[in-house]
Amino acid sequence: MSYLHEVRHRITPVLFLDFDGVLHQAGEPTIGGNGEFVENERLFCWRNHLETILQSYPDVHIVISSDWRKYHAEESLANFLGHDLSKRLLGIMPIVERGSRAEAIREEAARLGLRHWVALDDHISVLEAHQDGDSRFLACDPDYGLSCKKTRESFTAELRWLKWLASHHSVSILPIR
Repeated sequence: MSYLHEVRHRITPVLFLDFDGVLHQAGEPTIGGNGEFVENERLFCWRNHLETILQSYPDVHIVISSDWRKYHAEESLANFLGHDLSKRLLGIMPIVERGSRAEAIREEAARLGLRHWVALDDHISVLEAHQDGDSRFLACDPDYGLSCKKTRESFTAELRWLKWLASHHSVSILPIR
């Protein structure tokens, strides 16, 4: 599904969402020896934190940036998100094999003309982008993801800021590099 038309006319925030290290601990088994999906009760165990936070932000939509998009169809990815979050799904990021995750997210946000977005991910490039002053990148500890109270607080603060920007038709101001 192409979601380009959907987001071009929106000033509402978009969440670029990773799965491993965000919605469950990184390294949880997901694929068996024959390449089949392995049921694992620990997968998506922190999804409820995301659902709870997003209840206060009904205009936030989701684009999946997780590597899971390489192995699962969009319909399966929506099912992994569950009923409430899947209603927010705009689509999946194209699979780009060059550059870092943070660079790919920036490119996709620019391609879509997004004004208000945030990325929740445990990838090292997301941590580096945040440390370089880009608050749109929120790095999760891969062992704790959204189970970490500080991460949830930072995410909520960024969503509050994006909501304010969207309501005032403003754009984020980033530090000069």
